[in-house]
Amino acid sequence: MERVGILSRGKLVGYMLSPKPDMWYLEGIYELNINDMKSSQDFIERTKSLAIKEVFANQSKGIRIKLLFPQQTTDNHVVVYSFSNDILFIRRVMGTDAIDWVLEHVPE
Repeated sequence: MERVGILSRGKLVGYMLSPKPDMWYLEGIYELNINDMKSSQDFIERTKSLAIKEVFANQSKGIRIKLLFPQQTTDNHVVVYSFSNDILFIRRVMGTDAIDWVLEHVPE
């Protein structure tokens, strides 16, 4: 089972377990970071309030995070679209212009 770290606001807030890819999107089970429950709970609260249709229409309504894949050193910028039933649904962001836009317009 693959376990991918999730960084939000500079803190490891949990892990995505066995992420399933579909084009630019990933979904997987969220596991909180038991070593930082406060940050993990804050992340859960912020992501549960997302409205997936609004984020699809306007990515700036999502939440920006980074994924930490095992043995990968490059940044993986991601926008969280939804969190429901312990499943995170996210979109990977690729390309310099797209990453710059997300960094400027999507909140952490």
